Amino acid sequence: AFLNKLKALPRSPDIIDTQTGIKLEPIPSAPYNRDHAKDRERHHNSPHRHEGLDPHTWLDPELALQQATTIYQSLSRIDPEGENIYSNNYKILEYKLKVLDEELKNSFVPLHGGTIFVYHPAFSYFARAFGLQQRAIEIAGKTPKARDLAEFIKKARAEKIAALFVQPQFDRQSAKKIARALNCAVIAIDPLAADYCANLRHIATTIQENIKVEK
Repeated sequence: AFLNKLKALPRSPDIIDTQTGIKLEPIPSAPYNRDHAKDRERHHNSPHRHEGLDPHTWLDPELALQQATTIYQSLSRIDPEGENIYSNNYKILEYKLKVLDEELKNSFVPLHGGTIFVYHPAFSYFARAFGLQQRAIEIAGKTPKARDLAEFIKKARAEKIAALFVQPQFDRQSAKKIARALNCAVIAIDPLAADYCANLRHIATTIQENIKVEK
């Protein structure tokens, strides 16, 4: 709605979609739905293709770099006099993101195939980038029905969940009730913290300390 208001202004600013060229993942229609191809096909054929898609692409450093490239190229086109500044800053960021990506990929090798249990499905790109699986309590981004929640708890118990990850932007009361049923901890990880590289390292360390992997 806010974007539409901007576009309607008499002197509308340039609006750059930083996710141009990135294939957005559908939010799974169920936490234990392994047929993601059907989810992708459903959204591809939908007239509202951006609805029900996970926007949290920046949680994958490779995709964050792709978005940074779009920003750099767009700023250089709009403000050619500042191109040298944009170029220098972009190269610094590019280096930092590549180092971060390699570092995190190596750190997650022992946990490959592990599952992270989250309340809100914001970590699909992070999980995919580092060889993990995401299981979210919310179904298609919405609070599940009692039957779906009971099924989630049953299967999560079978997988011996160690922690339920939540975002600080959301109320934790529902998560705490579910965690009590699962006898697990509720731990906050923030996809929106300001210091990107430090935060992604913090998210990685927090997950690594609170995930169980079947040997």
